[in-house]
Amino acid sequence: MMPYTGHHRYMILYNPTDYSSYITTYKEEAGNARYERGMELMNQNNKNSYRDAYYEFQKALSLNPAISRYNRKMDEAYTSASPM
Repeated sequence: MMPYTGHHRYMILYNPTDYSSYITTYKEEAGNARYERGMELMNQNNKNSYRDAYYEFQKALSLNPAISRYNRKMDEAYTSASPM
């Protein structure tokens, strides 16, 4: 608990809430949702969908850079969307 006196003579005690675990969890879930969306787009098997999938994987990677499969799929989508 942390004391807060403000402009009053009496002390108010409050206990700040730590939301960091919620933020981490929701970032992971958002990254997984972006990854799944990218996979759905790649299954459409056309150049525009591969390009859109690339951006989904890129966003998933920005939300959770520790997941290496996001990077692999991003590379695969990029290669598939590139002109031959």
